[in-house]
Amino acid sequence: MALWRFLDYEPAPSNCPVRDWYAAQDAFVQAEFDAALVTLGATDDWDDPDLREFKSFTDKPQHLGLGQVRFETNREDRKRQFRVIGLRRTEQRELILLMGFEKNGRSPKPPNAFEIALELRTRFEEGEGELHEHV
Repeated sequence: MALWRFLDYEPAPSNCPVRDWYAAQDAFVQAEFDAALVTLGATDDWDDPDLREFKSFTDKPQHLGLGQVRFETNREDRKRQFRVIGLRRTEQRELILLMGFEKNGRSPKPPNAFEIALELRTRFEEGEGELHEHV
């Protein structure tokens, strides 16, 4: 049994940014993301500095509660890094998945990924949308 639950945030009917992002990825990227969630689901302490699959955002007050699932692919001598931003609710042991992006150096793709994630979190906190089990 997993220690953590993963939920997809759907701000409006038929509009789920993390599901849309996931569907747009190839099977290899999807598998690496799924593996990262399996690891996190079985990990008690996400603040352990040795845990590579999750990092909390701590540098800016507006990012409080947000963190990122981190994973990478390495195929055909091409390394790619990916992030999925989520809202961690530690007491409930839940991560609400907001949206995903590819990281290219210091620049996310899309370039406004953090602004989108902050807007999605605001909408969630204002009671908009629904949560669905991540499958």
